[in-house]
Amino acid sequence: MNSIETPVPTKPRFAMVASWLVRSGLILWGGFWAFFVIAAGSTDMRAGLPNTLPVIIAWLVSLTMLIVVAWRWPRVGGLILIAAAAASALYFRYPNTWVLLSLPPAILGVANVLVGSCCRKGGKPPVSQAGRMPR
Repeated sequence: MNSIETPVPTKPRFAMVASWLVRSGLILWGGFWAFFVIAAGSTDMRAGLPNTLPVIIAWLVSLTMLIVVAWRWPRVGGLILIAAAAASALYFRYPNTWVLLSLPPAILGVANVLVGSCCRKGGKPPVSQAGRMPR
């Protein structure tokens, strides 16, 4: 029998570097917010630990899930990050808070969408099969 070995496509070097840069940005952004939530929650002892702990846990779990989704499925996570950036921009009406709160997830979201679209295995965006004749 004839056996033809097909090479398994791997990501080109640029795609690997781009995806790891975006993932590093996600870790830094998520780490900052995790630190902020823990620090702010631990200093709010007026409400008491039983009232503050569920809020801290909810923030940390949702932040972790967002980072996991963006890590595993970059396009979906990127769209969620862009939506979160738009929601925070609508909620906070001042340009300084836009820069601090809305710009980082917007940049990470766009970068995730680009990495997820262009840097798949094989390094090429998906090609449309419309209009091709079957063989």
